[in-house]
Amino acid sequence: MISVYDRIKDKRVVMFGVGIIQADLIGLFDLNIAYYVCDMIETTGDVMLEDVPLYSSDHLHEENPEDLFVIVCENDESYAGRVLESMGFQEDQHYCFGEDLLFEYAYTHKLPAPNIIWGTGGTYWYHYEDIESLMPQIQSFVLSDVPAAGDVFQGRPVVSFDQHEKKDQDFILVCSIYYKEIGNSLRKSGYVIGKNCINIRTYIKLAKYARYTDAAYQIDDRSTSAKNLVVILSGYKPLVWDAVFPRLKAYIPKDFDVVVMTSGKVCEDLRQMCRNYGWSYASTEINHVSLVLNLAILLFPYAKRLWKIDEDIFVTRGCFEAMAKTYDYIEANTRYEVGFVTPLLNVNGYGYVRLLECTGSVDKWESRFGELRYTDCYTHHVAIHDSPDAAKFMWGEGNPVLGDIDQLGLERANAPFEYTICPVRYSIGFILFSRQNWKQMDMFPVSSKMNLGSDEEHICKYCLMNARVMVSAENAVAGHLSYGPQHRAMEEYYKNNYAKFAFKGPVHE
Repeated sequence: MISVYDRIKDKRVVMFGVGIIQADLIGLFDLNIAYYVCDMIETTGDVMLEDVPLYSSDHLHEENPEDLFVIVCENDESYAGRVLESMGFQEDQHYCFGEDLLFEYAYTHKLPAPNIIWGTGGTYWYHYEDIESLMPQIQSFVLSDVPAAGDVFQGRPVVSFDQHEKKDQDFILVCSIYYKEIGNSLRKSGYVIGKNCINIRTYIKLAKYARYTDAAYQIDDRSTSAKNLVVILSGYKPLVWDAVFPRLKAYIPKDFDVVVMTSGKVCEDLRQMCRNYGWSYASTEINHVSLVLNLAILLFPYAKRLWKIDEDIFVTRGCFEAMAKTYDYIEANTRYEVGFVTPLLNVNGYGYVRLLECTGSVDKWESRFGELRYTDCYTHHVAIHDSPDAAKFMWGEGNPVLGDIDQLGLERANAPFEYTICPVRYSIGFILFSRQNWKQMDMFPVSSKMNLGSDEEHICKYCLMNARVMVSAENAVAGHLSYGPQHRAMEEYYKNNYAKFAFKGPVHE
């Protein structure tokens, strides 16, 4: 795949949006900037524009999309994308997002390790956790003025910038909202963005992009450069594969790329299955779910829509199409920005409530397990997570209306179009999200402290803190075998009730 920079380095470039990423990209890359456009300059704050014209986006109406390339640096990337698409600009061909260039930079360059931070105020504390984990080599702090509260901060010396002696090995992270003024001071003193200074936000993105995909791996690559990628995380629940994978083979649209990922091992049975199915297979030495998920997405650069599925999810006919339809509808016809879309899952802290309501089963549930409430599965109303009997109930034990997941899927597919917004932490056994959201949330976090559940917590937090909705596609249904506390009992239930889970139709070739 030809890099974005190689495709645009000789083109006229327009920056859509001004601010931190815009300023840092100009420092990191040699770009032929024609002009800037920004529709929200009054809310942007400090910007570094150099001697380049600034217009509203209406100015782009005068341009032929083939004659230039637009880099979106707008905080509201979705807005900028919609504006450009309405004018005939197409993503990748005529425009990209600033994160796309940063993403490339992280894999083609190595920034020097920062040793100085400019700023000790609110911006520093906002990024404190990342500073501690990503930048342990910080030696000192500088401030615009003489320090008012002593000469030491966090056990490191503090000096005013006027007192600071510039050294060849200096690399300064600007950790302040006053990037324009500080940037000007740095440049006057001979500092160059990207060479020996940069904004803290940009550096954190670059550091995470590089660290969160750093793993040894093997891949049998059968990519077709599809825009949709299904990532199946597998390798540890072989009991259910004979029902799960034929369903996936039958119901994943033929024009999708599929990769089965095994974390921390090579599984020859899955590898052979992927050969037979025409899917890609990849494995890592390190067993870390978030790392494996990041790596899968990295290895398929053409994929714009990402489908993450756990190995104990039983898909039904049409669920992929219904989820995609819901995603498209939300984007085109509502005032929401999409974080991710999920089907109705039976053993799930949100989906179980909706399925019980849709099938008139609320009273039966409450007579056996108490009051019905949406739950994150951990803090309250945890029967759906902890009780094997609750999982069996959601698979039809004592409630036959839920006993045939395929019939249930057919009924929901034929029901009027419907979606709901999930307002609580969601168990992400099967979700659809965008590559751009993955980049915006700095991938899934990889640390030695947390493995299982870190991907879920991160994307739910991202959605909440960045006003992205978690959408339940109510015309799509899939089954989930069990949560951890239910697993042993549900394995026996699976063996004794295999027909309930088995794929009942032919696998298309």
